[in-house]
Amino acid sequence: VTNIGTIIFLIPFILYYFLKDDRLIYQSLIALLPVKIRKLGGTVLAEADHALAQYITGQLLVGLILTTLSYIGYLIIGLPNALILAIIILVTSFIPIVGAILGALPAVLIGITSSFTLALKVVIVLIVVQQLEGNLITPRLQGSRLQIHPLIVILVIMAFVKVFGFLGAIFAVPSYVVARVLFREIRKYQEAHTSNDECNF
Repeated sequence: VTNIGTIIFLIPFILYYFLKDDRLIYQSLIALLPVKIRKLGGTVLAEADHALAQYITGQLLVGLILTTLSYIGYLIIGLPNALILAIIILVTSFIPIVGAILGALPAVLIGITSSFTLALKVVIVLIVVQQLEGNLITPRLQGSRLQIHPLIVILVIMAFVKVFGFLGAIFAVPSYVVARVLFREIRKYQEAHTSNDECNF
């Protein structure tokens, strides 16, 4: 718990300096590459930045909407600590597929400790919110921009959780997005050079 808390506390500061010095970091990374592949490196970084921006902004919007809907639902049914429980959903919404379940568990547990009727109401609220998220919110905000199959998402999350623990689930999909961009751009680079060699021949 201490390790997770420390990492979560440090993440905003790390993000601040990444955003503040993004051009300096970009130039430093490009300078480390051999001259002949610097153009490829620049393309990979630009594409990765674009893909991550799409993913993060989309997930943030989805999380904010889910949090708002859950908070309203919790207030209607009279669930204690409604705001804190809704904020938990905001944090876990960055974990695709399993995040919704993880974010719902604390609310269900608190509902059970109060009464069976309240627990049932919590489950109904969460089902309604998840149906709206799965059928309306996520398709409209995220659409098919990233084009990642759900099975791949599950496998990537499982692998990252196994290696890096709980926080690995948060970074699993962004890491996969960057790796996919890297693979795609390297393949394009190789195909372009193969075509040039054949033309010269």
